[in-house]
Amino acid sequence: MTGDTDGSSEARLNLPDSGPQPRGSCQRFQDRRPRHRNLGATQFATKEGVGHADFGMAKEQKTMSKTYAIADLHGRFDLLEMALARITERAEPPATVVTLGDYVDRGPDSRKIIERLMAGLEGWRLICLKGNHEDIMWQTCRRLPDVDWWLTNGGGATLISYGQQVGDQADVAVVPASHLDWVERLPLMYVDTHRVFVHAGIDPNCPLDEQDAEDIVWKIYPDDDDSGHLQRHVVHGHHQHPHGPIFKKNRTNLDTLAWYTGRLAIGVFDDAAPGGPIEVFEVNGEPIEKILSSRRSISSLATKRQVDEVKQPRGFTRHF
Repeated sequence: MTGDTDGSSEARLNLPDSGPQPRGSCQRFQDRRPRHRNLGATQFATKEGVGHADFGMAKEQKTMSKTYAIADLHGRFDLLEMALARITERAEPPATVVTLGDYVDRGPDSRKIIERLMAGLEGWRLICLKGNHEDIMWQTCRRLPDVDWWLTNGGGATLISYGQQVGDQADVAVVPASHLDWVERLPLMYVDTHRVFVHAGIDPNCPLDEQDAEDIVWKIYPDDDDSGHLQRHVVHGHHQHPHGPIFKKNRTNLDTLAWYTGRLAIGVFDDAAPGGPIEVFEVNGEPIEKILSSRRSISSLATKRQVDEVKQPRGFTRHF
């Protein structure tokens, strides 16, 4: 695959493959790529305004009674809307909602998720953390010479959500600068009295302000690892388990492969009590194969109209 310095590529876009996804299917950062220099010293949001701290550690807010955590959404705007509706039905603001990253790629509506989260939640405290897919997106749009790395991790679906069409040449210029600026400022962790919230994981033997940013967004815990961080419980996503969530003594993994299964788990944490969630509830949408089947049918009708009008249908090559 060839690319130009402006981030364009000869790669053609397609809807993501809805076939089974292997666990840990994201490609780990390759040595041939530049390092994640933007991951350290990240902006974070507080009740008082915007500040700056190493590794984007959001400051503790002691007045909230419960925290609701939502893991990897991957373009499933329908599940986000259902989750927020259920949360607002169950609790009076102010309360804290923490989204654990991976808002983009694979699912159909990445742009809608980013715009919804950028708008905030009136009366609620919303903490949006950065995942590895947001970093892949940012790196590709702002630094890398081609889109290969992003497309092999589901970026084609994201570009389509920004207005590109199936069969188009990939063009990262469709992503608004304001969205990339928002992604760049996302914190890497949120810490309260009893818990650490991150996308992927942390080193239990390293102080929080000295954590490796690569671990925070890429780490995969071994199945027998139940470590937290000192007295704090770790809440994360990233490692997909269709039959999750996974509950360990000192950590909770909320990633249920929701973009594919249509089943999203929301963890509820008592801010005054240590340990894991006091409750987990679910919202359920359509599995991805049903959504993509419907969208492919619509795409086929649109392509037929284009053939009738211009006598030249778009290419349709499966990339994922």
